[in-house]
Amino acid sequence: MLYMVEAVHGPETCPGANVDVRQKAMSMGPKMADVAKAHGVILQRTWVSWADHTSYTLADAPGAHAIEDTLDELASR
Repeated sequence: MLYMVEAVHGPETCPGANVDVRQKAMSMGPKMADVAKAHGVILQRTWVSWADHTSYTLADAPGAHAIEDTLDELASR
């Protein structure tokens, strides 16, 4: 089933302006596909609206919990 994941952050936690957040986001990038695959999730495409501090990711997953597990694992790394 396809899911649209909407992620919103504020200006203070924007990877474009906050160096610490940017470094964490950059370190997650290469791991995202492997972590997602381990949970049965296939990341299709991501769009970013810089002005709105929002990203949208289209994901194919067996259920919403698989996406939550993927995001939890990525956030804890």
